Amino acid sequence: TNLNEVVLNTSNVNVKQFGKLWTYEVDGVVMAQPLFVSGVSVPGRGVFDVLYVATMNDTLWAFDAGSTAVLWRIDIRNRTQRVDAFKAQSTAIFGGYIGIEGTPVIDLDTGTLYFVARTQETMGDRNIPFFRLYAVDIATGQAKFA
Repeated sequence: TNLNEVVLNTSNVNVKQFGKLWTYEVDGVVMAQPLFVSGVSVPGRGVFDVLYVATMNDTLWAFDAGSTAVLWRIDIRNRTQRVDAFKAQSTAIFGGYIGIEGTPVIDLDTGTLYFVARTQETMGDRNIPFFRLYAVDIATGQAKFA
Protein backbone atom coordinates (compact mmCIF):
# COMPACT_ATOMS: atom_id res chain seq x y z
CA THR A 1 0.00 0.00 0.00
CA ASN A 2 1.24 3.46 -0.90
CA LEU A 3 -0.08 5.76 1.82
CA ASN A 4 1.17 8.80 -0.14
CA GLU A 5 -1.04 8.09 -3.20
CA VAL A 6 -3.06 11.22 -4.05
CA VAL A 7 -4.64 10.41 -7.45
CA LEU A 8 -6.08 6.91 -7.20
CA ASN A 9 -8.81 6.37 -4.61
CA THR A 10 -12.06 4.44 -4.17
CA SER A 11 -14.07 7.17 -5.96
CA ASN A 12 -12.14 6.82 -9.24
CA VAL A 13 -10.97 3.19 -9.04
CA ASN A 14 -14.13 1.15 -9.31
CA VAL A 15 -15.86 -1.20 -11.74
CA LYS A 16 -17.52 1.69 -13.60
CA GLN A 17 -14.40 3.83 -14.13
CA PHE A 18 -11.39 1.54 -13.97
CA GLY A 19 -10.54 -1.74 -15.66
CA LYS A 20 -9.59 -3.50 -18.86
CA LEU A 21 -10.73 -1.65 -21.97
CA TRP A 22 -9.46 -4.08 -24.63
CA THR A 23 -6.71 -6.52 -25.49
CA TYR A 24 -4.02 -6.46 -28.16
CA GLU A 25 -3.29 -9.48 -30.33
CA VAL A 26 0.39 -10.23 -30.96
CA ASP A 27 2.26 -13.07 -32.65
CA GLY A 28 3.90 -14.73 -29.68
CA VAL A 29 4.44 -15.04 -25.96
CA VAL A 30 5.14 -11.76 -24.11
CA MET A 31 7.74 -12.06 -21.34
CA ALA A 32 9.02 -8.46 -21.33
CA GLN A 33 7.08 -5.72 -19.59
CA PRO A 34 5.08 -3.57 -22.02
CA LEU A 35 6.19 0.06 -22.09
CA PHE A 36 4.10 3.24 -22.44
CA VAL A 37 5.02 6.69 -23.74
CA SER A 38 2.51 9.53 -24.04
CA GLY A 39 2.50 12.20 -26.73
CA VAL A 40 4.56 10.43 -29.43
CA SER A 41 4.41 12.26 -32.76
CA VAL A 42 4.10 9.61 -35.48
CA PRO A 43 4.97 11.14 -38.87
CA GLY A 44 1.96 11.38 -41.16
CA ARG A 45 -0.41 9.96 -38.54
CA GLY A 46 -0.57 12.35 -35.58
CA VAL A 47 0.24 12.33 -31.87
CA PHE A 48 -0.45 9.16 -29.88
CA ASP A 49 -0.05 7.59 -26.49
CA VAL A 50 1.93 4.48 -27.46
CA LEU A 51 2.13 1.02 -25.91
CA TYR A 52 5.24 -0.96 -26.94
CA VAL A 53 5.08 -4.78 -26.74
CA ALA A 54 7.92 -7.22 -27.51
CA THR A 55 7.36 -10.92 -28.19
CA MET A 56 9.41 -14.08 -27.94
CA ASN A 57 8.99 -14.38 -31.73
CA ASP A 58 11.41 -11.42 -32.14
CA THR A 59 8.66 -8.96 -32.99
CA LEU A 60 8.24 -5.45 -31.56
CA TRP A 61 4.82 -3.79 -31.73
CA ALA A 62 3.75 -0.17 -31.24
CA PHE A 63 0.03 0.21 -30.49
CA ASP A 64 -2.14 3.29 -30.11
CA ALA A 65 -2.91 3.04 -26.38
CA GLY A 66 -6.23 4.83 -27.01
CA SER A 67 -7.51 2.15 -29.38
CA THR A 68 -6.44 -1.22 -30.73
CA ALA A 69 -4.69 0.23 -33.79
CA VAL A 70 -1.18 -0.94 -34.70
CA LEU A 71 1.05 2.08 -35.36
CA TRP A 72 4.00 0.01 -36.53
CA ARG A 73 5.52 -3.44 -36.17
CA ILE A 74 9.04 -4.72 -36.76
CA ASP A 75 10.10 -8.32 -37.12
CA ILE A 76 13.77 -9.20 -36.58
CA ARG A 77 13.37 -12.56 -38.30
CA ASN A 78 14.49 -12.80 -41.90
CA ARG A 79 13.88 -16.23 -43.34
CA THR A 80 15.43 -15.39 -46.72
CA GLN A 81 18.72 -14.82 -44.86
CA ARG A 82 18.04 -17.83 -42.62
CA VAL A 83 17.51 -15.77 -39.44
CA ASP A 84 14.76 -16.95 -37.09
CA ALA A 85 13.81 -16.63 -33.44
CA PHE A 86 15.89 -18.96 -31.29
CA LYS A 87 14.15 -22.31 -30.89
CA ALA A 88 13.83 -23.49 -27.28
CA GLN A 89 14.78 -27.07 -26.42
CA SER A 90 11.18 -27.70 -25.41
CA THR A 91 8.09 -26.18 -27.04
CA ALA A 92 6.50 -26.14 -23.58
CA ILE A 93 8.87 -23.29 -22.73
CA PHE A 94 7.89 -19.86 -24.08
CA GLY A 95 5.76 -21.35 -26.85
CA GLY A 96 8.86 -22.79 -28.48
CA TYR A 97 10.89 -19.61 -29.10
CA ILE A 98 13.19 -17.36 -27.09
CA GLY A 99 13.38 -14.02 -28.92
CA ILE A 100 12.94 -10.65 -27.20
CA GLU A 101 12.82 -11.82 -23.60
CA GLY A 102 14.08 -8.81 -21.63
CA THR A 103 12.17 -5.58 -21.18
CA PRO A 104 13.23 -2.92 -23.70
CA VAL A 105 14.50 0.47 -22.52
CA ILE A 106 13.35 3.85 -23.84
CA ASP A 107 15.56 6.96 -23.93
CA LEU A 108 13.03 9.80 -24.12
CA ASP A 109 15.75 12.42 -24.80
CA THR A 110 16.66 10.77 -28.11
CA GLY A 111 13.33 9.04 -28.84
CA THR A 112 15.11 5.68 -28.97
CA LEU A 113 13.89 2.26 -27.86
CA TYR A 114 16.67 -0.27 -27.17
CA PHE A 115 16.13 -4.02 -27.01
CA VAL A 116 18.09 -7.27 -27.22
CA ALA A 117 16.85 -10.00 -29.56
CA ARG A 118 18.04 -13.56 -29.54
CA THR A 119 18.08 -15.11 -32.98
CA GLN A 120 19.15 -18.36 -34.52
CA GLU A 121 21.03 -18.19 -37.82
CA THR A 122 21.61 -21.17 -40.06
CA MET A 123 25.19 -21.40 -41.29
CA GLY A 124 25.74 -24.51 -43.36
CA ASP A 125 24.20 -27.32 -41.36
CA ARG A 126 24.52 -25.56 -37.99
CA ASN A 127 22.08 -23.28 -36.14
CA ILE A 128 24.10 -20.59 -34.37
CA PRO A 129 22.51 -18.44 -31.60
CA PHE A 130 23.12 -14.68 -31.62
CA PHE A 131 22.23 -11.88 -29.22
CA ARG A 132 22.04 -8.44 -30.84
CA LEU A 133 21.29 -5.00 -29.45
CA TYR A 134 18.84 -2.97 -31.52
CA ALA A 135 17.98 0.73 -31.39
CA VAL A 136 14.80 1.98 -33.07
CA ASP A 137 12.94 5.28 -33.30
CA ILE A 138 9.93 5.25 -30.94
CA ALA A 139 7.77 7.09 -33.50
CA THR A 140 8.52 5.00 -36.59
CA GLY A 141 10.25 1.77 -35.59
CA GLN A 142 13.06 2.61 -38.02
CA ALA A 143 16.59 1.49 -37.09
CA LYS A 144 18.82 4.14 -35.54
CA PHE A 145 22.59 4.31 -35.55
CA ALA A 146 22.80 1.71 -38.35
